[in-house]
Amino acid sequence: MKIITLIIATLLIATLGFQNALAQAPIAPVGTIKQSWVGNTFSRFIDLQRVERVPEELEDIKLGNGALFFAGYHERGGGGASFNTTDGSFSGQYDGFNSGFGSPVKAVAATADNVYFGTPGQGIKKYAYGGSLTPLVTYLNGKDIEGLYIKNEKMYISNYTDNKVHIYNIITMTEDISWAVTNPTRITVDNNGKIWVLQWDPTSSQTPADGPTWYGKNILSFSNTGVPGASISDFEKPKSLAIDNRNQLLVGGLNEHSQIWKYGNLSGTPSKVGTFGVMNGIFSGVAGQFNNTAKLHWISGIDVDAAGNIYVACRYGSFWGAAVEKFNEAGTLQWRIFCGSSLDGGGIDPDNETEVYTKYHHYSLDYSKTTPGSEWSLKGFTMNRFRYPLDPRVDHLTDVIVRSLGHGVFRIQGKLFTTRSDQAGYDLEMFRFDRTNDGEVAIPSVIMPTGFNYNIATYNPTTRTWNTVLGREEYTSYSQVKKNGDIYMLAQKPNPFDHCIKYPFKGFDSFGNPVYNTSTIAPIPDSRYRSSGLALDEDTDCLYLIASLTTDRDGDNKYIRCIQNWNTSPSEKWIANVPFNDLQYTPEINYGGGRVVAIRVAGDYLFAAYGYGHIRILNKSTGSLVGTITQNMNGWIGGEGQVDAKCGINVFKRSNGEYVILFENAGMGNIQMHRWCPTGDCREVITATNQDNQIRNLYSLHPNPTKNQLYLSGNILKGTTYEINSIEGKLLQKGALDAGVISIENLKVGLYIIRIKTDAREWVQRFVKE
Repeated sequence: MKIITLIIATLLIATLGFQNALAQAPIAPVGTIKQSWVGNTFSRFIDLQRVERVPEELEDIKLGNGALFFAGYHERGGGGASFNTTDGSFSGQYDGFNSGFGSPVKAVAATADNVYFGTPGQGIKKYAYGGSLTPLVTYLNGKDIEGLYIKNEKMYISNYTDNKVHIYNIITMTEDISWAVTNPTRITVDNNGKIWVLQWDPTSSQTPADGPTWYGKNILSFSNTGVPGASISDFEKPKSLAIDNRNQLLVGGLNEHSQIWKYGNLSGTPSKVGTFGVMNGIFSGVAGQFNNTAKLHWISGIDVDAAGNIYVACRYGSFWGAAVEKFNEAGTLQWRIFCGSSLDGGGIDPDNETEVYTKYHHYSLDYSKTTPGSEWSLKGFTMNRFRYPLDPRVDHLTDVIVRSLGHGVFRIQGKLFTTRSDQAGYDLEMFRFDRTNDGEVAIPSVIMPTGFNYNIATYNPTTRTWNTVLGREEYTSYSQVKKNGDIYMLAQKPNPFDHCIKYPFKGFDSFGNPVYNTSTIAPIPDSRYRSSGLALDEDTDCLYLIASLTTDRDGDNKYIRCIQNWNTSPSEKWIANVPFNDLQYTPEINYGGGRVVAIRVAGDYLFAAYGYGHIRILNKSTGSLVGTITQNMNGWIGGEGQVDAKCGINVFKRSNGEYVILFENAGMGNIQMHRWCPTGDCREVITATNQDNQIRNLYSLHPNPTKNQLYLSGNILKGTTYEINSIEGKLLQKGALDAGVISIENLKVGLYIIRIKTDAREWVQRFVKE
């Protein structure tokens, strides 16, 4: 997924009927636009090689000179970064290793002046502190270095390529000694000078060089001359090692207990003497719910500072979902930094506009916050590999090879479902919730595979296996779940005549899974066109399609079509010409940057996401152009391949009229969020009766009930106004709120609603006049 950033963008007009688009300067839609993001603690684009963000794939962490160093991978650029230990703030990026798919770093160690990264196949790269794109020097070039540790001016190295452990003099970087160790990975040294090495387990699904899903088996010990000592073999799937201030060996990994085990008596026969973290980790208590305790998962890195604080690197996903968390010795969270994934989409719960779900994670939004990136908070991890091992999200190949991402969030008869699909729109996976038994975990429910043979498209809840046999005579591309549970999919046969498949919802089985056991298929009018994406507006029964002519190359998405009365008597209502590979509109056109990739309908509008990251807005009734939102967020203004999935955009219209646009941002490792208010007056409505105490106490209205006057206390800003409405909504009185006193002597006895308005918020409360 190549991401290269350029700035220029231009707008083309699409009008009612079939017309050529006219190039013009980019024009934003009328109203206000707030640009932000969800799912990464940081998001700042510095230049073509430097990005301030948490990398998405986490392999190792080490402390040094007030910084925490992060070794991992990021799809755009390298995976080396550093963060301040006091608060987790970003302090530097290391390496620019290629652009495009980036290059991973596997291990890290630091001195007071320099940081060293072990890489798979590029040896050890030395950098100066503070962030640097170019290494000062490379050692053991060509080797896969899976473990690094520095102590007393010695560097301890796990050379996986040559099956060796080396000890180097850190001043001269010359070898003191080396010896043979089969499959060495993580390495640490205790206070007595004994060297501990984690040995890779060949039963892992990957080698350490191939990817992150490997794990170890035995933990071996050696003297500083290479003489073997005691070993540890009772820890399931170890992945990380560290020594604490009590000279105990800390071990973490990928297992159901999800704890760090502490081993003592390191000079003799090591034994388990304690643990850190809650038993069963993130799935303890309310399963999948994050809080301020050490609920850990897939522990990939550990380190301890002089004060006894423990830094833990965890993964919350198939292998993405990187988090570094700092805890005090008691296990209370001090700070957390997080990255969800570079390949993901988010959807909002139709019944709760503050709740966002992605393929692995649940976030809550506070729309009253205005600093970009501050609205979201991490609430839940929705994949439980231990309880549901056949969940397709557990398989890392569905991210690496199939490249799946969050498709959307739906409710069927009030029940919440999240969905996932791949970049091309194939295979719709549905997940249900059982809050009582599974908390935040999304349970595998239904899969609709490629093709429309419904006999192969159901999840068997009895055996908990996915019955998937791919039908090759047709393929589906993009899909949508209606409010009544019906599923619509776009299908293309080998000939260019498009079809739309409908799977009617037939109720729920005894497990709560939707039942789909029949299907119908209908041709899309006008065989001159080939379709590559759909959006169904069930309120108007209009089907919207991304289209090209059958004489065009497949994927040349030049049009958006509106088919009215889809379920009764379908006919084309309008077709809009949209910019395609127009360098005035999207100057980067490689990797789909210059074409419409995904569409969604919400409220009165159709939203079309370009591969470059532009969001083109059309009037859904006429196809006329409303405007284009181009990006400008902390230096990031889009890039080719930012959106490259048929389900790469979701849009939600809030109760205050604001549209929340969530779409893929592969370049920054987050989900981009635009908040567009067409009227320019979408205030945050704060209802005193249903908000938490902090918001409820923003203002205080007294007395209530009252007779002739209302008194308002609180932070009354200049320009604050008020409105008093009848309970039916009729405006009765309004004015400026300067002194905090409102006369209501002209109102009759009864129940009323008062609205206190500022530029950003609207506070609402009922009152009674006696």
